[in-house]
Amino acid sequence: MFIVCGFYGMPTALADEYSEIPTSISTEYSDTGVSEYPDNCEGIGYLPEYTKENLTDAEKRGRCTWYLWTGGNAKYYRDLAKRTHGGVDLLKLIDSRVHDERLQRYGAINDPGCEKATAPDEYGLWLDKCKDPLSTGVIGLRKFQNPNFDSAKWNPVEYAKTSQIEPPYVIGQSCAICHVALDPLNPPKDKEHPKWENLVAALGNQYIKENKLFASSVADNSFIKQVLDSQKPGTSDTSRIATDHINNPNAINSIFNLGDRPTYPEVMNDGSTKDVNHILKDGADSTGVPIASLRVYVNIGMCGDYWTSLHEPLLGRTPQKPFDIASKRRGRSAKAGDRQKHAWLMPKHS
Repeated sequence: MFIVCGFYGMPTALADEYSEIPTSISTEYSDTGVSEYPDNCEGIGYLPEYTKENLTDAEKRGRCTWYLWTGGNAKYYRDLAKRTHGGVDLLKLIDSRVHDERLQRYGAINDPGCEKATAPDEYGLWLDKCKDPLSTGVIGLRKFQNPNFDSAKWNPVEYAKTSQIEPPYVIGQSCAICHVALDPLNPPKDKEHPKWENLVAALGNQYIKENKLFASSVADNSFIKQVLDSQKPGTSDTSRIATDHINNPNAINSIFNLGDRPTYPEVMNDGSTKDVNHILKDGADSTGVPIASLRVYVNIGMCGDYWTSLHEPLLGRTPQKPFDIASKRRGRSAKAGDRQKHAWLMPKHS
């Protein structure tokens, strides 16, 4: 399977996900002469070299995808910020002034390659200074330039009120936000300031407070706030958007040793029967690993321009329509060369 979902007619597989011109990787902060991050992930960011064992090229690409690739969902989260008048705004969550409290506040893990800002940037925003210029300072949240930004209209004070003015950056989310965890076998001395060797990629973040991503600006007397506050750390409600109208957050899954897990016969869309893993508790991933992987990216905002047209994403007051994979394959806007160059970014199966 290979799907490319375009926003504003652009393929999401492009490195900067919005522009024909790739975002510059080098900055004064990262261009130190000798790179501390020699493993360049082909334009989607940087990771330090993995030293515990030798990885194949495919495994290296998978590692880059897991930590860094967002599937183009920054556009979706920008739309969500506007829909909620700033109630759900990832740009506000990465304020560097709370760098030393992110784990306590949100259960978010700080990027070991970033440091707390000492002053606002040229746009008046407090953002971490990072060796990877696409990093927000939070593992799993990625920063991109906003093609709709107009410096003449920008006002950070007004933006903080309702998030309606187009900001200079948009923020996307990768798998790492939920799945990268502090290593219980090698915990950091300071949980707010881990090193790379203190992180484990697929265990599941035991501390993440997913509800805080949605409740930062919701009034305390709101019923929505009460529902969100019932969610426990280390859990995720994978059917919050699109909603199944059930408050059912569950522990974030550890994604490893799938070959050793039991399989169960399930009927596929084409009528065939396959033995597949049951991963999510609600059965949403009972379709095999490839489609289950793709479902995750769609669930966190890939193809957001399409799937938000199929339902009301926040309150779910209108009937839902199915996500039709075939129609998205027909409607993709990526050029053949882009598809071939960036094919490793996308989940596939034969």
